[in-house]
Amino acid sequence: IKKEKTQNGKCLIKQGDIFIRKNATNFKANRSDLDKIYDMREKRKVVIDAVEIKTKETCVNNVIKEIFILPFIFENSSKSNYLLNNMELRITTSDHSFFVSGSYLFNTEDVLLENVVVLDDTPFSINPYFVEKKIVGFEVSDGHLKKMKEKYGQCVDCNIYLKIKDVNGCEVVSESKACKMLIS
Repeated sequence: IKKEKTQNGKCLIKQGDIFIRKNATNFKANRSDLDKIYDMREKRKVVIDAVEIKTKETCVNNVIKEIFILPFIFENSSKSNYLLNNMELRITTSDHSFFVSGSYLFNTEDVLLENVVVLDDTPFSINPYFVEKKIVGFEVSDGHLKKMKEKYGQCVDCNIYLKIKDVNGCEVVSESKACKMLIS
């Protein structure tokens, strides 16, 4: 708060007070709230680790799917666990932008992409002071793929952003990365 607020000569809000939002209500921040804010600040980072985005056939819940795969690196330099449960990608071409959900998570060593974590079903834990290399798998609607293929051919120049959320809503967003999206 920048300026005190008084009513009938009584101070309601002091200069320097800090308020946070929890659900639909504002609360005065306590020491624990401030510690969480400071601990999360600038201590987690996600980096896209690819220049080409290809499709790969994989089996998810006994269904064969053709999904796009994107390697990334997540650095958790904080003292607390990061329980990842939601990934979103923004794909931007020269004249179009759209969002897709990163629904699948794979280990980089899993060449066949057999061992999949479906993030809607199972959050994934990243330990404190740890760096994880993973692959996010995502699907693009047939309509988007058809339009992109008609307009750009099988190789689409685009920029990708990756946003990762944990179970507490804490977001980590990557820098934009110029990539080529290969459409089969």
